[in-house]
Amino acid sequence: MAAKARRRKSRRRLNPGPIFVLLLIVNLVMGYAYSPLLSTVKVRALGVPEWDRARIGETLKKLQDKPWSKVDEGKLEDEILEEPAVRSATLKRNLFGRAELRLTYRVPVAVLARPNNVGIDKEGVVFALHEPAPNLPTLIPPSNAWANEMTLAGSWPRTRIMDVCEAMPEIFPQQAISVNAANPDSVRLNNGSAATIILGGTKDLPKKFEALRKLLRNQPELLQNVGSINVSSPDNIATGPKGKSD
Repeated sequence: MAAKARRRKSRRRLNPGPIFVLLLIVNLVMGYAYSPLLSTVKVRALGVPEWDRARIGETLKKLQDKPWSKVDEGKLEDEILEEPAVRSATLKRNLFGRAELRLTYRVPVAVLARPNNVGIDKEGVVFALHEPAPNLPTLIPPSNAWANEMTLAGSWPRTRIMDVCEAMPEIFPQQAISVNAANPDSVRLNNGSAATIILGGTKDLPKKFEALRKLLRNQPELLQNVGSINVSSPDNIATGPKGKSD
């Protein structure tokens, strides 16, 4: 009898504490993931222009009253980025049913000659314009730059051509400038009946821009008095007579 009593005493009682804590953690995690109390109840969208608010609003309705585990943030961001004018979309949420969507949109530095109402940003990405874009140069890209509709591709120096477009409003304020890059080795700037400006290739652009600024600052009437201004060699600027642009 004494041996049996000792064996009973040596048996360890099961401690329910750790099991209870584990079950509590699992319950909290499952509740956090699936409880409607922790679903998204309010979404704030930042940086959305008027023309895109209806589309963004419809997209964000998919978050309403949905447990966080059921929302694919990446998929929702990709859906928003289907609009080419959107440059970035970032969705963040917290534990209290609040979500914040931050959007940035592409800023055009030029409009395409064809098709109409299409802008191009400094990275060379094209997108439909939904708002007026005043005082932007018109770009004529190389004919082989189009891989397919609305997509500019190829090996042409697009970023340097964009540098040309971005500089034009400052050099020619409030003037309608056309950047003809059909031949990237001989980029030309046209301004209505004024002289054609021949930039040549896209190397040494800052030097060419500075030479052009200085020339026009010293001779503001030159554009109206000559047919062409060739700054392809900025240290040796040449002009051509009216009626001849080469």
